[in-house]
Formats: sequence, structure tokens, C-alpha cells
Amino acid sequence: MPLSVTNTLRRESPFASRSFTSYFKYYHLVSVVVVVVVNMFSSVVIHASFPASNVMITGGGSSLSEEVHKALGQQFSISHFQNNIELIYQPVGSTLGLSNLLSISTTTPYDYAASESIPSNEQFSQNPGTQVLPFVGTNILVIYNLPELSSNDPQLILDRTLLVNIFAGKITNWNDPSIAALNPSIASRLPNTPIQRVVRSDSSGTTHIFTSALTAFAADSKGETTWYLGDTSLPSEWPNESPSSISKQKGSVGVSNYVILTPYTIAYQTPDTLYEHTYAKIINAAGNAVSPTTKSCQNAMDDFKDAFDSKFTANIVNAKGAESYPISGYSYIVYKSSSMPDCNVGKVLYRYFVYLYSSASEETITEAKFVPLSSSIRNRIVNDYLSKWVCASTESVVTIDFDLSAPIALAVVGGIVALTCLGIVLGVSIYARIRKRAMIGDLLVDEEEEPKGNVANKN
Repeated sequence: MPLSVTNTLRRESPFASRSFTSYFKYYHLVSVVVVVVVNMFSSVVIHASFPASNVMITGGGSSLSEEVHKALGQQFSISHFQNNIELIYQPVGSTLGLSNLLSISTTTPYDYAASESIPSNEQFSQNPGTQVLPFVGTNILVIYNLPELSSNDPQLILDRTLLVNIFAGKITNWNDPSIAALNPSIASRLPNTPIQRVVRSDSSGTTHIFTSALTAFAADSKGETTWYLGDTSLPSEWPNESPSSISKQKGSVGVSNYVILTPYTIAYQTPDTLYEHTYAKIINAAGNAVSPTTKSCQNAMDDFKDAFDSKFTANIVNAKGAESYPISGYSYIVYKSSSMPDCNVGKVLYRYFVYLYSSASEETITEAKFVPLSSSIRNRIVNDYLSKWVCASTESVVTIDFDLSAPIALAVVGGIVALTCLGIVLGVSIYARIRKRAMIGDLLVDEEEEPKGNVANKN
């Protein structure tokens, strides 16, 4: 009898015809179930490992660092959407932000504040659990509008004494010999035109850092220092102020727009307008002309890494390093380190701060034109402050893994298991196809030999 290919495949191969299809579908179904279960398990454990759900964190203060706080808060909320965590940031200004955090009588209490200045001694004494931490660094640019110069010309160079005298109204014309001496390649084109100073009309962290720098520069040159407040509040009157020599504009956008539209102006400005303006290089304490970059700001941080006071604050203007930018500063985070009454809020805030001081936040900080903390400063914050976080005076929060490794590890394990299952499915599929083809090949050979056998039998 002729050998039946179909019967042979059904009898000898578990992969043949309908059996093969059923087997493949069965294995595929099992793998899908495994993947789903693993991912459900990971999700449940990650959810359970998070300290709390349905929590709203409210912070506010600095308008200078508004964008970076909002961006990081949004990213954190999205990454923990399953816990229904919401972070709100209100750019009400450093002074009001600190008040909303620390004032007993406030009607809008904050869970944390952001500020370029630090709380007053009175605020510290009334809130003994208050802690201040550097959050990001920033450079303050000196921008200008000189229509006689083009984009092909070198940047204007100013030294610290020149900058003090310009904003003190003592140097009043652009072709002043002291400016020309530092800029010989463009000296012949510096106009005999009055310099118009552009300053902020509202209190700001930008003004705080800039006037702090002018104070330090003036002290170095034994100049006038009484009007340099080094505070978020403005000088009631800038030196030699007149309507033609000073223009007061609200906000960094107001300053930026005014300088763009008004020739012969000079101003101090935040780094978010870096690509819209021509800015000066500043000769630092080491005698080098330095541009405002991420590296030059971090150099200034490291120059003062041992200068932090008991509240962990430091003034980093007028840094002495060879490549340090001299008008740099910190934007701080302020919180109640041991007096948070609601530990659910405290634990979520702790998690948020862990994220802020991890490498995961650096890209967002840089994109917002701020400067991530140098590694030496960040490591100190992690080891000396975040690792000792408590709430309600006694309850420790750091029983939660500091580096968020548990959720990440679970996600990795889930991914590995999923890939393993997928590999098994593909492997079974490939093996089945190879076996099927091999068997069909053997059967075809048998069919070719079968007639010879029949002839022999007839003989």
C-alpha cells in the first residue's frame, strides 16, 4: 500500500498539520498569560512600594526657577500616575513663597518653597525644623544692545570694577576709555552715546544674585557698597538714577524685550534668554574673561563647596577659580525637615526630592537653562540630609529605598521575563518549522522509493 503522507505526519510528528497549529497557539497563549501576570505583579508591587496615594504637594516662590520646578513636577506626577500624585508650583516670588511655608498665620500653607534668598533669622527661630538645600545653579548674564557691533564681532569684555561703575552710574558713555581699553578690537566703533541701565521693577532672585555680586565686586575694589542690597527687594533708588539713565521693567521677559528693542542698553538677565541676546564676558577674580556656561557655574559651586553655613547655604558670587563665572548663584529649596504633621505628604515630598537630586532630573534642568549641582554638592545633600529625613518629629521616612531601585528592578525583571517568554515562543516556532520540513523531506524520499518496492513484489 502506498504510504500516506498525511497519516505519517499525524502519527509521527506533534508539529504536523493541525497538531502543529494547536501546539503553537497553546504555547503562544501560555506566554501571553505569563507576560500579563508578570507585568500585573510588577505594577502591584511598584504601587505598593510607593508611600502614599491621592496626595497633593503644593510648593511655590521663586519666579526665576518657575519653569524647571513645573517641568520636574509634571514629570514626577506622570511617572506616578497610578498613585494619583499631584504637584502644584506657584511662582509668587521668593519672599511670599517663604512666608507661605513658614508663617503661622498664612492661609495658603506650602509644603516647600523655592527661593534665591534664605529665610530670615526670625523665620528660622520660629520654625526650628526648617532646612535649606541648594537645588540648581544659575548664571546671571550681562546683556547689551550695541547696533554698531555685528554678530561677527567679539563679545564685549567687562571687568568687575567696570560693571560696578556702570550700574552705579559712574561710567555713563559706551566709549568710556575704561571700556575701550578692555576691548581694543572694537574700541573705534564704541559710540559716544549714553549707557541706559535696564533693571527689574519687581523683586526677584535675579536681582538678589546680581546685587550680591556687585557688593562683592565693590568690596574687592574698595568701592561704594551701601546701595547693593544683595536681596530680593530692590534698591529704593539706583545710584545716579534718572529717567534717561535707568529703565525699570517687570519680569525677565520685560527686561529682555526692552533690551532687544532699545539700542545702547545694558541689563542683567536670566539664562533662559541666552540665545536671544549678545552677552558680555566677565573678567573674574583670577583675571580671566569667562562666559556664563554650565561648567563655569559648576566651577563656582566647587570653589565654595566648603563654605556652606549651618543652614547649608553659600554665596558663590565672585568665585576665585581660574574658569569660574563670577555672577553665579543657587536657587534653593526650603522645607520643614522634622515638623511635617502629615507623614503621607512627607513621604511623597521625600520621594520627589529624591528625584530632584538624582541624575534623572539633570536633562530637564539643563533644558530649562539652569545648571545641575556639581557631583560633590549633590552627594553631600544625599548623604547628610535626605538620608536623615523624618516627619512628625520621630517617624523615619528613609525606610523607603533611597535610589528608587525597587521599582526600577521590578520593571527590569518584568521586562526580562517578557523577553524570555517571547524568545521561547519564537524558538518553539522555529524548531517546529524545521522539524516539519525535515519530516516532509523524509516522506518525499520514501514516496520516490515506494514504486521500486512494488515492482520487486510483482516479480
